Amino acid sequence: MEEVNNTVAEDQLPNEVSKVPTPLPEDDNASTAAYIEKLNTGGAKLGLPVGSKQKINSYLIDLRSKYADAAMRVSRLRSDSPEYFEHVATMNGVNQAMQTLADQVDSFNENQVGYIQDFDNNALSKSDVVNGKASAVSKLYRGDLDMKINEDGTLNFGLDGQYSPYSAMASHAVKDFGTADKILKLANTMYETKEPMGTQRRNLVMNQVKGLIQEGGRDSILSLINDDLIPGFDTNKIPQELYAPENYPKLQQYFLDTVTEGLSSAANAGYNDKLTQENMKHGRALDYQQQRMQQNYDFKKTHPTASRAKTAKGKTVKTKADVAAERAKVKFQIAWEKLPAGGKMKGPDGKIYIKK
Repeated sequence: MEEVNNTVAEDQLPNEVSKVPTPLPEDDNASTAAYIEKLNTGGAKLGLPVGSKQKINSYLIDLRSKYADAAMRVSRLRSDSPEYFEHVATMNGVNQAMQTLADQVDSFNENQVGYIQDFDNNALSKSDVVNGKASAVSKLYRGDLDMKINEDGTLNFGLDGQYSPYSAMASHAVKDFGTADKILKLANTMYETKEPMGTQRRNLVMNQVKGLIQEGGRDSILSLINDDLIPGFDTNKIPQELYAPENYPKLQQYFLDTVTEGLSSAANAGYNDKLTQENMKHGRALDYQQQRMQQNYDFKKTHPTASRAKTAKGKTVKTKADVAAERAKVKFQIAWEKLPAGGKMKGPDGKIYIKK
């Protein structure tokens, strides 16, 4: 039976955790794609790495031997003796180790299928790249890592003599489409309000976004920043130190500030579009009014005798110009009568008259 130290830290995974995002090596992507192609053509099979079956069989034979030896000794001892309880504990430990191994093998098979499906669907998140485990997980599920079994039945995988518990590398991150969709819908809502975002509303919106990322935590934020799911981060140069796990609170605040600023821009864009539409409507109304005035002016200029209109009953309808002209004539007549002989006066027609 092979015994492995099960105290390896998660940051000692094959391909040590990086503090900054680095692309998944092309050979990992190519190798995983080639492995999937072999699965499709029958050149490879799902499951643990090659040689694992023999290791598991050897491990189980050793456990059964250990169990049988303890059972034989128990049968010869008094049930109240300390040695009796020691051997019973050994038997229980063997049963637990067998169950643990079975659970881990089942978990590996299930997670391997999920990883391959997510790879095919381009759903793998770059958050594993940021965390430095993407390459190790890729090698794990295409069977390129060596496997050992710990005494308690836990699986361990490693490369170049460095092993880590399966539990430390079992999961893979996927793109957080759900949270991204909620943030994009919130941006649309901000636009549709057609009002700029004030300080109070900005704080409320930031709390909404904070609530959206609570469940996914750091992996969700890493996905939203690096997987091109929402606009605003593709051109931003993110301070690299924010990717360190211990700086997660700062990374979260940076994310919230950036997203809230984007939502504020969406609200302002909606408001500006509303003003533009209103100005266009007002401009069209002014254009129409000016056009009507120009048409009336052009008509009067080309039809000077059409200053009066006939009603249906044949009566003359006087215009304002007609009324003003008549008043001028009356005023002129009154003043003319009072004018002494030899006096001069300007008539309503603009001519100078001399009274005889």
